Amino acid sequence: MGENNNSYLEVKKLSKSFGLFEAIKNISINIDEGEFVCFLGPSGCGKTTLLRCIAGLEIQSTGSVFQKNKDISNLPPSNRDFGIVFQSYALFPNLTVFSNIGYGQIYHLSVKLITIIIVSNFFISSISTKLNNFRFII
Repeated sequence: MGENNNSYLEVKKLSKSFGLFEAIKNISINIDEGEFVCFLGPSGCGKTTLLRCIAGLEIQSTGSVFQKNKDISNLPPSNRDFGIVFQSYALFPNLTVFSNIGYGQIYHLSVKLITIIIVSNFFISSISTKLNNFRFII
């Protein structure tokens, strides 16, 4: 069981090797429920490998992954509450930032509600300064 009872996700002494290459070594992190976390670093430093281990897409060489104090280290991805979406593969280069974010929601919600959700998400994640050609169509 994880040491921090308040953690939604606990990664404990996690390492992943590919042959003799150590992609990540002895990583430990606690993330509380509702906490927003970013993994930043240069290309090749292990960010994706760590995320793949958390999601169950890679099996760690050593260490453990806990979700709400339950060891999920050996569970398949379908039994974990984590996934990965890479933005570079999910963007339409011909659409604006606003349109890319709203694309998947367009069939489920009204345009006004989509606009509110998208604008809220931009301000919450502090990326509002990166908007290009931002237009409201209401």
